Amino acid sequence: MARTPAENIDVLRDRIRTSEDITDDDIEVLIKFSHQLFLLATEYSDHRHEKLLCHCTRMAEEVGGLADALDERNAAEDIVRWINRTYDNEETNRDYRVAPETTHDSEHPPESNRVGVGPDLAQLRPWCSIRRYPPLERSYPAAH
Repeated sequence: MARTPAENIDVLRDRIRTSEDITDDDIEVLIKFSHQLFLLATEYSDHRHEKLLCHCTRMAEEVGGLADALDERNAAEDIVRWINRTYDNEETNRDYRVAPETTHDSEHPPESNRVGVGPDLAQLRPWCSIRRYPPLERSYPAAH
């Protein structure tokens, strides 16, 4: 029997806590992020919570530096490079670039933005808003 999105969130949270591939700082950011999404249940459904947490977890596992990307432009750019090299599908690429934007802190409450997903981009540090980086024109095969 398939799990519900709420059950999948619990599985993801366990994966985050026990992962050897995710740094302690990234674990802390991911769990706080998930806590915030639980608090904002009227704005983020369990389906959306699961998708955002899954994307951010994968970035933390594959690239790392998710916590650093909140304060350091270079760390955010490392994540963008990975997204652009990994996902040539425009929608998937955009979904991954949007996910970290929701890892804001309680001093930057979420508001609807121009495209109706995530918090108001003006509330975020400029380099953390990785959506502003366009997908790269691809001249090389995507990594799998």
